[in-house]
Amino acid sequence: MRLRGERRNSALVGLTASYAILVLAVAAAAVRPGLATGIPAFLLIGLMQYRLVVAVHEATHRTFLQPAWLNELSGVVNAALVGTNFTRHRREHLAHHETRELAKDPIGYIYHPILRARPGWRRLGVLIFGTAFEALEKLRQQGAGAGFERDRPRAERRDSLVLLALHALLFGVFWGLFGWWGWLVFWMAPVATVALFMNRVRIFVEHGIPYAGREHYGRPLGSAPLLTVDLASNPVERFFVAGFWMNYHNAHHHVPSIPHYHVPRLREILEQEEPGYPGVVATTYAVSLVRMVRGV
Repeated sequence: MRLRGERRNSALVGLTASYAILVLAVAAAAVRPGLATGIPAFLLIGLMQYRLVVAVHEATHRTFLQPAWLNELSGVVNAALVGTNFTRHRREHLAHHETRELAKDPIGYIYHPILRARPGWRRLGVLIFGTAFEALEKLRQQGAGAGFERDRPRAERRDSLVLLALHALLFGVFWGLFGWWGWLVFWMAPVATVALFMNRVRIFVEHGIPYAGREHYGRPLGSAPLLTVDLASNPVERFFVAGFWMNYHNAHHHVPSIPHYHVPRLREILEQEEPGYPGVVATTYAVSLVRMVRGV
């Protein structure tokens, strides 16, 4: 496919913007300490860390940046900054793409518990407070220690060493800016709350829409197919929630080797040429999330 061969580094604009906002948020919290700047800075840091998570997703497919070494470097570094072993993450994510059954999805621990919860307040509670359990599972599967397990490949050990080195550097920088607690409060806490929750919401919406209605509640996942959707979304969501055209997730799953900047065109081609390919769901993540929590 022609789109697969047309590569460019347009992602550098969005990635640079994410880092710039991160630096400005940290600087604002350091220069003018207090709740009035600290809370907005905390939220912005978490949102930009989440954008790094989305950037890692693109690098996982080797389509984010060119040449290949730059793509891999961005994947390893961005993943390390958000506490993830890039090689372990890649293995899990590619297995997700190979899965055809919902119940066997290797990232099902993220959204299956939400789908299984009774729609309404209970589902909302699992969505919010289940973030803590997801954080522990991610730490077990993809944290620094994962790369040092017995007989792990060299790439995994390398990624864990990069992770530890970068966080040692961050610890020193944040200690100098805020005190010994700075790294915990203004880096790790936003990752474990805001960034993780945003990723949780996105995955729940993209893969849970077909099964979130009340008619599915209480049914076993069984051999139900792993499905996803293309969402119309809006410019604000496409920056803060679905960066790098993640909102066209169905098109991405159909041809994951297509760079994100070609996915809008890919979606049009699939809709025109593939029989039965569904159209865009004309809604946003926010509206979809409310409906899914309610089970309607």
